[in-house]
Amino acid sequence: MKKLMLISLFPFCSMANDAFDSSKLAGTERMFWVNSKTEKAVVYGEFENFHNLKALISSIISTDNSQPYTKEQYCSFDSLVFVDSNKSEIIQFKIDGEHVFYNGYAFADSNSKLSDFVKINQHRISQGEALHSKAIKLNIKNYAAKCL
Repeated sequence: MKKLMLISLFPFCSMANDAFDSSKLAGTERMFWVNSKTEKAVVYGEFENFHNLKALISSIISTDNSQPYTKEQYCSFDSLVFVDSNKSEIIQFKIDGEHVFYNGYAFADSNSKLSDFVKINQHRISQGEALHSKAIKLNIKNYAAKCL
């Protein structure tokens, strides 16, 4: 009976990682890091930081370093929107300086590299390098700032 109980609980423990398939990100042409406070976005595409950020998100989500998370504060987090060549949204993650939120789980960044990207984005926004919310909607079909 104990074995049956353990076996039945195992799929729920690993459900968050099983639900994410990094191949979903393969068709990504652009990423938009949307700042929740300013409603402006920093665009990533083609260059080194694009590939670094995409790999970082994949590696964070693929780890076992997650815990269930309630969605109450999602609106206060930045969003990272992955977009394909047709300007269609592939997937959207909520992000703070230490976690990536996906499918009801918070995935911790054990290497603290995510906080470096937060600093880069804040600097780029302060320098005027970000798209305004109206331009974001032109670059992502059917985009609406949403709390997942």
